Amino acid sequence: MARLTPLLDQAGLEECDVTALLPVLAAALLDLGRVDEASKLVAQALARARREGLRIFLVEALRVQAQVALRQEQWAEVECNLEEGMAVARAIPYPYAEARILRLDSQRHAALEDRTAAAERLEATLTIFRRLGAATDVACVEGAHAALDREWTAEDAGREGQGKDRTGVSDSTTRDR
Repeated sequence: MARLTPLLDQAGLEECDVTALLPVLAAALLDLGRVDEASKLVAQALARARREGLRIFLVEALRVQAQVALRQEQWAEVECNLEEGMAVARAIPYPYAEARILRLDSQRHAALEDRTAAAERLEATLTIFRRLGAATDVACVEGAHAALDREWTAEDAGREGQGKDRTGVSDSTTRDR
């Protein structure tokens, strides 16, 4: 963080390269738990990327904005940002960003306990990363997929132990999210 901050705009100036850094810095802030700061910075990134017509950075900003909204459990905003990000990524085309958006969409569906949709998004993510030869990303997504499978298997075992049926139907339909 400390090394990125001096690269930002100086007073009264708006450097074009800064637009590329804003989503990265916002993601770093989010990783540090500084959600409000991340939200403000990614809003700047979105405004600048739109104004400057920088679609690659717009996709990244939309993905980070979706991460912020996911952290805040603002499901409609997550969905809107992911849909717009996917549309822009496909229009460019930018398949790596498309895969990253699909992975984030999988996290959204997992948070909403929609197992089928989460698994489908992870499989689509893997397909793209494999096609791109992104071995590190493939390994990471395979690990995430395995972790979800273990978590869901443990939950199912807990339900069976309590005498509940194993329908796989999400409890989220009864909760206000």
